[in-house]
Amino acid sequence: MVIFTACRNRMRLLFISILLALAPVVLHGQVTAGARSASLAGASASLDDEWSVLNNQAGMAFLNTVHAGVFYESRFLVPGLGDKGLGVTAPVGRGAFGLSFRSFGFNLYSDSRAGLAYAIKLDEKLSIGVQANFHRIRIAEGYGTAQAVTIEGGAIYRMTDRLTIAAHLFNPTRSQIADFNEERMVSVLKGGASYLFGNKVRLLSEIRKPSDRKPAIVAGVEYQVVETFSVRIGAGSNPGLTSFGLGWQIQSWRIDASSSYHAILGFSPQISLAYCPVKEK
Repeated sequence: MVIFTACRNRMRLLFISILLALAPVVLHGQVTAGARSASLAGASASLDDEWSVLNNQAGMAFLNTVHAGVFYESRFLVPGLGDKGLGVTAPVGRGAFGLSFRSFGFNLYSDSRAGLAYAIKLDEKLSIGVQANFHRIRIAEGYGTAQAVTIEGGAIYRMTDRLTIAAHLFNPTRSQIADFNEERMVSVLKGGASYLFGNKVRLLSEIRKPSDRKPAIVAGVEYQVVETFSVRIGAGSNPGLTSFGLGWQIQSWRIDASSSYHAILGFSPQISLAYCPVKEK
């Protein structure tokens, strides 16, 4: 029994070590939230939907009604590597407030954050948004818990009725998460654009630069087959992945399903459910 317990503890420590070593890959999908953007390889900076509260807060200002959503992703179909979250956006005057929560991990390792956001329209084409986050990271087996506060913010500019450009910056101050080696959280800069062809096809592209990795480029296409049903595909680099997904609008509710595929680690399916009334034109 003693030998079995020792082996089990060693396996746990080995698993934690592997998880931390793979963190840049495992946590890649945490850059964006919601199955819609996941099916577009993570392109999200230029979208204004229920997930703007987690992806680019500036998008909240273009929402005319209360939006809310929940999502769950199984990272590489590995039990315990689950990414889940929720967000709520409520318009107030020219702006909107948002609340969000996100959690990744299991009993040996968990990474969660809660956020409070505000966005405002500067005019009919331009919006900006900011958010403050409280992070809590826990590693079992005596490693302990760490907390940190980060800020993030972005802007969206509708150049024309068809072309939108956007930018978003997460954690510009690189908040410190641990005293040891003054370990700091990663900052991420995103710039993206979307173009609407006709009324049915939307092309999105985005470049993303984490402070600890090379830039990643992602792109996706969303095709609205009928008013209530859409199909999506995407591809990205660093790490290389492909993605696909479907979306259904049922009155004021939307169900999105997606999966991304990593050539080595496999599939990461995601599903999200959102309350999102059709936007007023």
